[in-house]
Amino acid sequence: MMQFAIISMAFASCSKDDSTTTPGDTIPQIPGYTLVWNDEFNGPNIDLTKWSHEVNGDGGGNNELQYYTNFPTNSFIQSGKLIVKAIHEDYQNRSFTSARFRSADKGDWIYGRIEISAKIPTGLGTWPAIWMLSTDWDYGGWPESGEIDIMEHVGYHPNIVHGSVHTLAYNHTIGTPKLLLFQYQLQRQSIIYTLSSGLQIILIFILTIQSTLHLIMRIEDGNIGLSIKDFI
Repeated sequence: MMQFAIISMAFASCSKDDSTTTPGDTIPQIPGYTLVWNDEFNGPNIDLTKWSHEVNGDGGGNNELQYYTNFPTNSFIQSGKLIVKAIHEDYQNRSFTSARFRSADKGDWIYGRIEISAKIPTGLGTWPAIWMLSTDWDYGGWPESGEIDIMEHVGYHPNIVHGSVHTLAYNHTIGTPKLLLFQYQLQRQSIIYTLSSGLQIILIFILTIQSTLHLIMRIEDGNIGLSIKDFI
């Protein structure tokens, strides 16, 4: 029986502790999976037993212009959603503030399924992402210990979603990235982004409002296949 985690947000990551919020009736059961963690953001505040703010202006490894804060103006709960808000303001020699979260050391999995319902911003200069990194970095730094991007949206590509993996052999710094682009009207709706992983397979796919499941990336037995197709 595989583990299953679910996150509802207007913008998130993941954990393994069973001492979690009791799931509501709106969370569907998935055959073959047991729900072990969820955050529906239905409390008044962000649950810091599940999430940690990253607070820095280091640029996120991407020359990002914002300073990540734990300010309630940049991240807060509203109407059952986690809101991550970028603000154009001067702070710590940066011209923008925003927020970034991780669940490292508060819950970590190797295999299972993660679902995130998110509505993401569009516009030049934005870069919302839902991604996974190693907790222990056993194989070295980036990219040796890998990265899985469940969703990335780069503002200068309107309505394009990136699903990608980064490894020592496959990464953009050496011109061998493994990614696929999916086109959709992102600003109009929340979309479910899913990662499903097992011992020999990783699937990344999205569920649109029309309940059409599109497979973005399939990694099986070390071979990476990329395709977009109706999955159901």
